[in-house]
Amino acid sequence: MPTRVQYEDRDFTCGNTHTEARPADIAGMVPRGRTLGGGVIYAPTGFLLPTGIAVRDGSTYYFCPLSGGS
Repeated sequence: MPTRVQYEDRDFTCGNTHTEARPADIAGMVPRGRTLGGGVIYAPTGFLLPTGIAVRDGSTYYFCPLSGGS
């Protein structure tokens, strides 16, 4: 699991402790890409610029907030 993920030219920090996503964190998100290591990136649909994404590694989802603001 990476500590930083880039999506839509923005950096998201997954952290060194890898916080598992709660159901509310991934509500409304759909698969939108993959990490370099093959994890699935989940983000909101449409053209919204997300303030957080989720990454699925195996059967676990991790929440990754936007790094450095909006």
